Amino acid sequence: MSVAWVVAAAALLLGTTGKGAHRTCPSLFHLPGDLMIEGLFPVHSNSTGQGGHSEGLLPICSGSFTTPSRLNPWGYTQFQAMRLAVEEINSSPHLLPNVTLGYHIWDTCEEDLYFQAVLQLGPGGDARAGYTRRVVAVVGPDTTKMTRLLSRILTFYQFLQISYNAKDQAFTDKKQFPLLFRMVPNENHEIRGLLSLIKELGWKWVSAVGRGTRASQPPVQTLIAEAGAQGICISYQGLLASRDGVLVSRSHLKKMIENMARAKTNVTLVLTGEDIAKRFFQVVLELRITGKVWIAPESWVLSEGISSMPGIETIGTVIGLTIKPVILPQFLPFVKKTLHCDPWNTSGGPFRPKDRTSAGSCYQHCMDCHSLSPEILDDVLNSRIWHWSFYSYAAIYAVAQALHQLLGCDRQGCLPKEVIKPGQLYEILAQVDFSLQNNTIKFSKQTDLFLGYNVITWSWTNGTPTPPNHRQLRRPEPEH
Repeated sequence: MSVAWVVAAAALLLGTTGKGAHRTCPSLFHLPGDLMIEGLFPVHSNSTGQGGHSEGLLPICSGSFTTPSRLNPWGYTQFQAMRLAVEEINSSPHLLPNVTLGYHIWDTCEEDLYFQAVLQLGPGGDARAGYTRRVVAVVGPDTTKMTRLLSRILTFYQFLQISYNAKDQAFTDKKQFPLLFRMVPNENHEIRGLLSLIKELGWKWVSAVGRGTRASQPPVQTLIAEAGAQGICISYQGLLASRDGVLVSRSHLKKMIENMARAKTNVTLVLTGEDIAKRFFQVVLELRITGKVWIAPESWVLSEGISSMPGIETIGTVIGLTIKPVILPQFLPFVKKTLHCDPWNTSGGPFRPKDRTSAGSCYQHCMDCHSLSPEILDDVLNSRIWHWSFYSYAAIYAVAQALHQLLGCDRQGCLPKEVIKPGQLYEILAQVDFSLQNNTIKFSKQTDLFLGYNVITWSWTNGTPTPPNHRQLRRPEPEH
């Protein structure tokens, strides 16, 4: 199926966003600028379904004052980190001194919104004069599936794309994904890191279960080859789901776990996402498998849904990797500042919640982003999840650094440039090399970023999960 056909079909399916959708919104999601960056973040995990496509209005992702919202803490922190980076760059007299960087952010609480976000960048998609020509990059989305699909459309439209979460090894193929950058290392880095951890701890016999763990899959080929090179034997391999994410039956899971027990390995790599891992550990608990060691990839090592399962502390030790967390000292004050303002209050008085149905004519709005409940706010700010928002923050700075060079900026300002061609910006972005929060931002030849890993060890007190222990893993050699 050609990209052009996909674009045309999706446009017919989704309809238009309506004339009202093109008006600038006094919201957290839009900031006018000379140059624009589009952001795709799952700020919420639900949609009310209001404002159907037949009326040309977007779904309302946030909750209302009568319906609780389902704020996605991870997506919310990534979204705020992008906003923070743009504010800092616009306040800097050195990076883009006479150029204002703006953004338009989409709360991608449902799949249709991904398509609406990219289709409005195409010919005739956005009626605002010159808007599309001012967009220099798209940051996101958050899933491998949507990154793969949207990348083809964005390539067709000739827009740079920077993902903050897509790790699939397939994205290293620059013929298929010629304009894609990633702020995270690809999954082969993670496999090497997990095996380095296993070797460091002195384990030589392990089982491996996960999605698409057949020998024909490239990640599995990497796992087997790297394990052999490090003197580690994969004594049992089990399939939890297909490469497309279709979960095997419960009876198959039970049989697989029983086979793992017969293999007599005490260490098991569980290479899958959070949802499938949770189903897997439900069966582990039912079969009363205890006292083992479970090695976790980043996809579920921070999962509170798994770490808080009743009885999960009995399964043994859970240890895994995350990409290196980086603290942004300005992040918490910035978010708190957001909570003390009200974009619908034009009188300058204090914030007072009120009915905002009139805001429905804007692109999107967030009725609860300025008025989070104390419980939700504590969940976001007191957790460590925001330490990983650095990667969205760094994506914006990488674009700004590339623009600084492309526009020939100096203390007097930047040279005017009517149209920025993706090929020109791509070449410069691929070569950026700068320090940010004491970390070097420099893309590999596969245009991904690798800053290292942290080791996470789960712990519990009286059956209640406590904040995991962190330490830095000795950095595996990256690909060149």
